[in-house]
Amino acid sequence: MSYEDWNRDELREELDARGLSTDGDDEELRDRLAVDDEEADEVADDEPDEDAEAEDAEAEAARPRVKPLQVARTAVGQLAELTGRRIDGMAGMEPVDGGWRILVDVVEVARVPPSTDVIGTYEVDADADGDLLRYERIARYVRGQARGEES
Repeated sequence: MSYEDWNRDELREELDARGLSTDGDDEELRDRLAVDDEEADEVADDEPDEDAEAEDAEAEAARPRVKPLQVARTAVGQLAELTGRRIDGMAGMEPVDGGWRILVDVVEVARVPPSTDVIGTYEVDADADGDLLRYERIARYVRGQARGEES
């Protein structure tokens, strides 16, 4: 904003309203107002854009949400494909860092009778859509044994 056509009283009144010094000649008063305007613009540029945040929130809300069951099915299917082993079931699932951590029981060695099958529990991390990010076997046991015992 240009303060060139403002008289001394107008300049002082504006400076006083902003809590700034009213001392100095007209040119100093105009400069002080211009500097204050620039600083206010810089602060406004640093503040988050509420419109952009609202648009981001709307876009996120419009994105179809994948249900946990769909995530689990996708991730477990990918684990079965990668390991070439039969999935025995899921032991747990929890949301983590925008994705999911799933505990999956896998038949590593099928035996007769089935109560002697060797089962591996795998920790699987999947993104929000269910795509497998990583997996790791964290336990191995014989089906007929209590979980605390290792084979």
